[in-house]
Amino acid sequence: IEAKKFNIQIVNGQVHIKSIKKLIHLPSANDDNLNETVKFGQIVRCKQFDLVVSKKPGIADPNGYELDVQSVDSKVEELSKNLSLDLTDKKSTTLALTFEYPNPEKGEAILQRLMNLYLQYNLQNKKQIADSTLAFIDTRLKIVSGELSGVETQFTAFKQQNNIANVDEQSKALVGNVSDYYQKLNEREIQLSVLNDISKTINDPSNKRIL
Repeated sequence: IEAKKFNIQIVNGQVHIKSIKKLIHLPSANDDNLNETVKFGQIVRCKQFDLVVSKKPGIADPNGYELDVQSVDSKVEELSKNLSLDLTDKKSTTLALTFEYPNPEKGEAILQRLMNLYLQYNLQNKKQIADSTLAFIDTRLKIVSGELSGVETQFTAFKQQNNIANVDEQSKALVGNVSDYYQKLNEREIQLSVLNDISKTINDPSNKRIL
């Protein structure tokens, strides 16, 4: 919104609004050339906003009124000069905000609005960072998954080309064979032990038995 000025006169129960040009003024597409009379409560269309003058109890000022609309940039600059920020402690991340304004209640509302906007911006910034991080992780997972699939395909092709059986199945078969070998070995050892006992018995002179 650009800075504008209007002169408002109350004449015979009606509102007369007229644009006031500055002494030094650069023409703009948003300039208003108002010079019209309307009723109280009637909407007056401007280039960047609407004007509505409401009637209140009391006697209107015969000298009329001047409406000064400030630009956003100039108002921000004006308010910024009255705003100060200080660290509560050198080791702390907490800020102390001080805002000087003629109307305490309005000043408090402005300061509260400023804090809400800061928190909202901070939250949106964190969400953007989180979304970017998740997108990066998702992209990396897809790349790694593709690389692993490629390695697995190459490994399968390598096994087929070199007639290599499944490693897990080979391991199971090998464990089974070893178990069988140990079982047969135990059987042979038992048989050998029995034969040794029989041989000792036969060759013992004290045992005069006829077989």
